[in-house]
Amino acid sequence: MKNRVRGGIFISALFLCVRANGTASPYGVCAHVTRGQEFPTRATAFEHIRGAGIACVRSDFDWSAVQPDAGTWTFDHLDAALDDAEKAGIQLLPILAYSTRFANPAHEHLDAWKTYVQKVVERYQSRIPVWEVWNEQNITGFWKEPDPAAYLTLLKASYETIKAVNPKLQVAVGGYAGVPTNYIDRLYLAGAKPCFDIMNVHPYSHPGMPEATLEASIAGLRAIMAKHGDAGKKIWFTEIGWPSQKHRLAVPGLLRTALAAARPGKKKGAWRILVLDDPAFSRTAAPSEALLAPELPENSRVQRLSLDALLATLDAYAVDAVILPFDESYPATGFDRLTRYVREGGTLVEFGGAPFYYAQTRAADGTWQSDNTFRLPDFRFGFEAWWTDKPRIPEQMQVHLTGPAQALDAPKQGFTAERFIAPRGLKEGDRFIPLAAGVHNGYTGTAAAVIAYNSDLKGSLILSAFAEKGQRGATEQVQAAVVPRAALIAFQHGIERFFWYEFQAPETDDLDQESHFGLVHRDFSPKPAYLAYKTLAAQRPAGSTVLDRPWKSADGTLYHPQWQRPDGRAAGAIWSYGSARLLALTFSSKAVTLTSQSGAALDTQWHDGTATCVLSVTDTPIYFTGGTLERIDTAFAPADALRAMVPNAFAAAAEQYRGILKRLEGTTDQFPRRWENGKLVTIGPKEWTSGFFPGSLWYLYEYTQAPEWKEAALHYTGMLEQIRHFTGNHDIGFMLYCSFGNGLRLANPDGYKEVLLDGAAALCTRFIPRLGMIRSWDNFNNPVIIDNMMNLELLMWAAKQSGEKRFSDIALSHADQTDRRHFRPDGSAYHIVDYNPLNGKIYGYYAGQGASADAPWARGQSWGLYGFTMMYRETRKPEYLTRAIKLADFLVNHPNLPADKVPYWDY
Repeated sequence: MKNRVRGGIFISALFLCVRANGTASPYGVCAHVTRGQEFPTRATAFEHIRGAGIACVRSDFDWSAVQPDAGTWTFDHLDAALDDAEKAGIQLLPILAYSTRFANPAHEHLDAWKTYVQKVVERYQSRIPVWEVWNEQNITGFWKEPDPAAYLTLLKASYETIKAVNPKLQVAVGGYAGVPTNYIDRLYLAGAKPCFDIMNVHPYSHPGMPEATLEASIAGLRAIMAKHGDAGKKIWFTEIGWPSQKHRLAVPGLLRTALAAARPGKKKGAWRILVLDDPAFSRTAAPSEALLAPELPENSRVQRLSLDALLATLDAYAVDAVILPFDESYPATGFDRLTRYVREGGTLVEFGGAPFYYAQTRAADGTWQSDNTFRLPDFRFGFEAWWTDKPRIPEQMQVHLTGPAQALDAPKQGFTAERFIAPRGLKEGDRFIPLAAGVHNGYTGTAAAVIAYNSDLKGSLILSAFAEKGQRGATEQVQAAVVPRAALIAFQHGIERFFWYEFQAPETDDLDQESHFGLVHRDFSPKPAYLAYKTLAAQRPAGSTVLDRPWKSADGTLYHPQWQRPDGRAAGAIWSYGSARLLALTFSSKAVTLTSQSGAALDTQWHDGTATCVLSVTDTPIYFTGGTLERIDTAFAPADALRAMVPNAFAAAAEQYRGILKRLEGTTDQFPRRWENGKLVTIGPKEWTSGFFPGSLWYLYEYTQAPEWKEAALHYTGMLEQIRHFTGNHDIGFMLYCSFGNGLRLANPDGYKEVLLDGAAALCTRFIPRLGMIRSWDNFNNPVIIDNMMNLELLMWAAKQSGEKRFSDIALSHADQTDRRHFRPDGSAYHIVDYNPLNGKIYGYYAGQGASADAPWARGQSWGLYGFTMMYRETRKPEYLTRAIKLADFLVNHPNLPADKVPYWDY
């Protein structure tokens, strides 16, 4: 007994400390630590939660678990959860809810409900200071028939019961789904004002961004509270979040299959595909790169364009397919051009629900609005749903893949569809090709189809009425960016507590958003959002107060809230909403420290001894501490911008490369290639990009002189030694010169010179004397790619190091022949030229990664520019400089070069 009493005193004393810290902290998270699959791992969850600087956890104290039947009470699970929370320094916010089997609905069994509330509150009153009554009572998912008057009976009874136990305890109204001002107004009118201490809402807005809706939601809520004389009450956000479900189609492979069915004759060459990505439509309407990547034919070239740019591109180039927004909307303005595109043989793709349902028209002043008077041209199909033909058409039904899509992987039960497509008035030669269809009570519904026209229309239409849930999720990077942005906007408007929903992602379904709100993965590995929340809590610690200063631009595209930390230092954050920009920022002191969203220190260049620096400001917040932001300018010298960007670019690269290195742990011969759906795709040593990664590690070492980068560079460079005699393709030149070449220059490790000389000798084996050029691969006849100019640097180096003239002779020959035979009159480069090695005649021109054989590939221009610039530096031959200038002129003066000077994939 003595030990138990002493233990109780210790826990109570600990709780008082935790309670003080917990109630002072604005940072919380929702976690189901009191029930279900998260209960057994609660201690691990608490450890990670506290590690992020989060002090409060909201969880359900389910009535049905505490009182499973009328005569049984059990508190073991709550005792355990509270004990573990307190050990971790975590304060719990309990939700008192929901109905039980023997008392349903709860508001009609108030005596039983009050007994439950009394017993729970009495047991934990010294450990829990705030109690929330129900959750999202304004929606049917949590209250069968939402009714403010009915909820008030429950709230009032709960408030009176809790206050009777301990008047110092506080009561939070159940967190509303969204900010339902009409419901809240009615609750006030019913007499709710004296029945709670804390207003509580869940202002979700995904897929929209916090800047678009959050302030208006808060203003609307405050207006209702003021209307009823309740403006002084605290406001908490006990749920807010953005999910990051996987970006994939509802039916994986459907678009790829449909494109093949729509254009069966398209066998060779890269597809040129345009995606309508215009501000007229929602920010998530255009299908993401991650979603499209596995769905498009190999070597597809995708351009994301505004409506005007897309229509202009249709006039200028042959385009294989146009993809419209995946959200049932389409541009009525300009649709005549899209109709002509289909008439002339083009392929139009419309996914994401009811096809062509919401017409968007642009007014003379440039604004967009829905237009229900616009009539779609006759594409010979009709739209069907349950409301168009009751009761024949069900609200939803299972469909199965058919026709060309039948070979795709699919669950046995098929897929759920709610909208359907049917042929209407096809002309002779037109074909309606179902891809997903089902039968329900005699009704046959087609959820996806290709309409291949061969009448007056010559193109095709690809339609899918499946709801594309995967498109609506944020990427993990976007999720991370909105954590601090939403919180900082909320704090700026006086919101006292901010709870992210949720901590651990269940990840049971790729497309279900409920599976992907979490800050950490199912295995507790952190998502970028976890680091973002951790950094927010560290940069704006509990006890910080808002500084009364301008905090956003008049147009709402630039945010820069500032605050005073408990240690007295001024601090703040800055981010851009909409598009990135370079800004000159003047602080009150040059002693300001800069920190990235993930907690990495950022460096900068201060201008001429002042407290002004130029930063690239994006939608990812940058924190500053140790001074106030005094001035923001958009005008500055370009040289200042470049000097300022270098440190941050290297800091960002270092942060990314540390993440890549962590992902590569345990591999022995793999190099990073790309990110795809949140995962690192790797390649072996003989792939053409294998030398880029160790080369970049050497550059990080050169800039930072940090041992970590030298160690990593040596390790991954060494993994490439096995290809020193590789003769399989031309890429051996830059595969080795990027890696071993940089390493030799910066550290001169033993053996590096010999590896490079062996690589140069291997490259020489691909030289075709009669042609005078280095053969790129062993397919075609004798293909030569413009990229080959990059490999000549290894040969020029080898000639100087070894004294063997054959290396430079081969390089010069290849450069001379490329200069004469690889370029169009306008200065643009052919991508691949295939030669007859016997007589030197050209078999043909091909597009490797360009849009087509007759199109100028932007990256190929750069390969050539690098190669001829390097050859001029090594030889001083004027014709090489002339060619380099022509390449550069084509790049920088092309009419299709965007205003930001970053070229499209292909001109």
